[in-house]
Amino acid sequence: MFLNEARLKLFDAGSTRSIGHHLLGHEEAKLRQLLSPGLYRRTSLECALERLAPELACHLDSPNAIGSFHFWNRTRREIALVPYGLLGKVPTVFAPYLDHDLYDFLVGLPAEMLLDHTFHSDAIARAYPGYAHLPFEDKTSAAPNALNLHAHFGRKVAWRLLSRPSSRMIRMRFAMPRSIFSLVSRRFSASTQWYTPLALYLDQLDGLGRT
Repeated sequence: MFLNEARLKLFDAGSTRSIGHHLLGHEEAKLRQLLSPGLYRRTSLECALERLAPELACHLDSPNAIGSFHFWNRTRREIALVPYGLLGKVPTVFAPYLDHDLYDFLVGLPAEMLLDHTFHSDAIARAYPGYAHLPFEDKTSAAPNALNLHAHFGRKVAWRLLSRPSSRMIRMRFAMPRSIFSLVSRRFSASTQWYTPLALYLDQLDGLGRT
């Protein structure tokens, strides 16, 4: 998912600072506007790069450093919350891709072998040749219009933020006027998707800290 030639060259060069900037730098403008001044000072980009560097270094010698880093961080820390969180009450949650032999095989494949992103589809077609003629999703096709969904989500977040006018994590001078405008303009509400998921996460985190 994250593998491409430009990113592979960056990991091959081995500069954890450059990789860190590539992974985190694009969020800086959003965080600067949304985070409260105190929180922003404590969680600066420099702090994040310093924290990230040792973890990146652990993966640079892997056959697929990009895959290894994302597996042990994004997959383990975020994606795993879906099966093991939402299905937490299920006695046994199966994770077939974590089969030890399969994992050992996949983690040993060089990144260059996976650059064209056909390995997954080719493996399925080889295992199930009777269904190989069925096409996969066309990821180049136009995405459905999500305006209504984004507008609804933006308004829900706006109502939540307006009901809690103080926050230790969100800069309310930024969030409050945008929340009010989201309630009167559907189009503006839909355009807030660039910050509302993070705002909701921060608001929930702030609420947990007060309990």
